[in-house]
Amino acid sequence: MPSDTTPQTAVPQSVAALSAGPTTPKQRIDAVTRYWLDVMGNYYRDMAATTTPAEARAVEDNYNAAERLYLDAIECGLKGTDPAADDACAALHAAARALADARARVDGISVILASLTLCTEAATSLVRSAA
Repeated sequence: MPSDTTPQTAVPQSVAALSAGPTTPKQRIDAVTRYWLDVMGNYYRDMAATTTPAEARAVEDNYNAAERLYLDAIECGLKGTDPAADDACAALHAAARALADARARVDGISVILASLTLCTEAATSLVRSAA
């Protein structure tokens, strides 16, 4: 569980620059880190917005996945040379942008959960392909 109850909205920094062409290990780790910080910073707000046990489980599952992916990214350094890593990094940036937009529009939890799931899938692909 996160210790900070202050909700935050993470807006990916320089998304266009980072999602074009080859990425460095630092850019990859930064992308996963921003995703993890967004999930952690918005955990309580997202949980408060849930109306069903399934939605609450989905928020919890995304939180746990984001934490695991962040720790895996730090551990392995995301130094792999698989070209799929660059595509996955671009997909994570796009998904993070969609998530930030959904949060800014104050979309319902179902839209936010869909965006969180896309981020989790992209981050998973990134960590797997760049490990």
